[in-house]
Amino acid sequence: MRKLFIIISFLSFLNCEKEPSSHSEKFFDPQKLPLLLLTEVNTFWQDDSVKHTSNFIDSYFNDHHAFLGGVQYSGDKNTIAVSVFKTQADAIQAMELRRNNVAAIINEGGKHELISGKWWLAKSPSNAVFVNQWNTIIETAYYYPAYEAVPNILIETVAAIGRRVDSLSK
Repeated sequence: MRKLFIIISFLSFLNCEKEPSSHSEKFFDPQKLPLLLLTEVNTFWQDDSVKHTSNFIDSYFNDHHAFLGGVQYSGDKNTIAVSVFKTQADAIQAMELRRNNVAAIINEGGKHELISGKWWLAKSPSNAVFVNQWNTIIETAYYYPAYEAVPNILIETVAAIGRRVDSLSK
């Protein structure tokens, strides 16, 4: 009986050690930002060209405690940005803080066939779509036309970048 108790205790201990983590989140390393090839996404830059690249010195997210880095490419009409955080929860929290601290109205997006995670959209002079993919916030923006004229290109572009982030994440 004593041996049986020891064996059961030992097996229970091993089972606890091998228990799968409830945290199955992937991590995107900010060192891989150049591999996203953000200047080569769909036809996003077709009517514009990259005129400025930033490593987010003046980002909305710079002051967030979990911000690890980011990159932004901008032209006269378009912008693509990717911000990297320590965790997915940190990325979502940072985006929610941004929503509450900017003048633009940023609404949460609903179900969409190309976007599986949490996402947001802004309809203002800079029409934008933001998507959380693992520990990142991906942003695409198109300035000036009515939002109704650009949602497909914004969503298709952010979804394509999300797939790239996913393929480069561990």
